[in-house]
Amino acid sequence: MNISQNCIDLIKKWESFIEKAAFCPAGVLSIGYGTTFYPDGSKISAGDTTTKEEAEGFLLLSAQKFAETVAKAVTIDLTQNQFDAVTSFVYNIGEGAFLKSTLLKELNLNKIEVAANEFLRWDKITKSNGEKVSLKGLTDRRNEEKALFLNNISQATQILLREIPTQESVTWMEGFSENGKNVVVAYGGSKVVEIAVLESSGKKDLIDLLNQYTGGNYHTAPNDKKIPDGERVLIKRREILAVKSTPAITKAASLNIEANSPTPKSYLRLVKTKEKDQHGCYVLRLNYYENNILVDFINVCSGSPRSQFFRKGVNSKAGSMEPIPEGIWRVEDIKWAKGRDDWSGSYGSGIGAASVPLTYISPGKTARSAIEGHEDFNRRTYPGTAGCIGFYTRDNFKKFITEWLRKTNPRELICDWGLGSV
Repeated sequence: MNISQNCIDLIKKWESFIEKAAFCPAGVLSIGYGTTFYPDGSKISAGDTTTKEEAEGFLLLSAQKFAETVAKAVTIDLTQNQFDAVTSFVYNIGEGAFLKSTLLKELNLNKIEVAANEFLRWDKITKSNGEKVSLKGLTDRRNEEKALFLNNISQATQILLREIPTQESVTWMEGFSENGKNVVVAYGGSKVVEIAVLESSGKKDLIDLLNQYTGGNYHTAPNDKKIPDGERVLIKRREILAVKSTPAITKAASLNIEANSPTPKSYLRLVKTKEKDQHGCYVLRLNYYENNILVDFINVCSGSPRSQFFRKGVNSKAGSMEPIPEGIWRVEDIKWAKGRDDWSGSYGSGIGAASVPLTYISPGKTARSAIEGHEDFNRRTYPGTAGCIGFYTRDNFKKFITEWLRKTNPRELICDWGLGSV
């Protein structure tokens, strides 16, 4: 069972949106809609910022994780309204408190009315002196959760369950050495989930990779054991990916790629590689064409490290935190937080000093919005984006603006994941 939109709306109503990390009345540092941990498990830090689009993604991912907790812990059948109310409750008090709560105990005894009254016991915060006091906002929230829990009349439709990312499906890992490089085979039981090859042999890089996987132990394979067959993913550090590089490609080869575009034009094309950065985002290649000839590219990322699912525009859902969906996009005018070429400004989020909005054109329509191109400004605290195109460094983003956009004013971005819609 999973939550409905009613649960999301209830949480958003009572959490409210906070752009910059702040302490809630209970003294916990949070951001967005009550998010206290990023999807990768790292804590929110003072000074962290977010956008509404990103915050909604955090909310959806967290709510669905808490929904999984409720589904496992509750042993009786719940109505949709009951499930939504309990998930909103757990989102607020936390998994540990819920699993120890009398509400859960009474619920599993099928004492619905008794369990409903338990909501109201959780309207207090603990002051610095240890005194517990009721908070009106919490009291009102508990009353609304209780009302939804007891509402047997209207039942909403479930939101589709999120796909389990590669990192969360791993149960154990095995390390190999091949030609001086570390190779990590991640398993889900006996099945190979991912074969990662680290470009660097550094210990920190290995630790960063292992930290991406949420479960299981790491073992060093025997010297005589063969690495399993399968597609490999090359892991590169962002510092390497950010180095400027111009592809050596012939005019004939470029025109062959764009054989169906006889009219000379300048445009952008975004494609996926078989590489990942050290945080788990696929390396995407933003190609720049002048008169249908590929003249340059920049490595970029898109989406949350735990939401690296690539979809067509019509299949991509709002708040998914997934990469920009496949389709044709219009490149809009550059926006500046302060003024043209003033890099000291900031939008107060992960966007940075400037942004290039992108508008979905075709095929069909997409539920995704607020997609932009910008520097991955908060990459040190939360790498990746909510679906925007993230540039690894400011230098790369400056190059994008000054050497591409201002030179030929390309207005078309073809986002091509190989799914057949463009």
